[in-house]
Amino acid sequence: MKLLITVIICLLSIIAHAATTNIDMNVNLSINGKNIASPRFIVENGKTASATEQVAKEKFWIEVTAQNEQTVQNKKGILMKFKIGIFNPDGSVKIISQPQILAIPNQQAKIEISDANKNEIALSVLAKVTTK
Repeated sequence: MKLLITVIICLLSIIAHAATTNIDMNVNLSINGKNIASPRFIVENGKTASATEQVAKEKFWIEVTAQNEQTVQNKKGILMKFKIGIFNPDGSVKIISQPQILAIPNQQAKIEISDANKNEIALSVLAKVTTK
């Protein structure tokens, strides 16, 4: 009986360690003060997700790779690497910005930058870590 209980405890421990860590992100992208997209991404830790958004005659593309427990300049959090692009008439994507944000879980992080065409890009993210 003790052996069976020990085996069950070991199996439960292995299952607990095998749980997948996901990053749940609410993203808000604005360009020149105009809201472009507000996607929600749920991505496995270290993996990439993307979304497209049609705004008037322009189609935008957002890609994000998120990693939990990363350290940047002695600060620890969720590191999110973004690629923001716009679709060309031929269907290819022109990357207009590649910002990175290090966020403390459950706290909004925001970055504002200008691209090569002097567009003002504002990107805010509220990220949290979940397991499944």
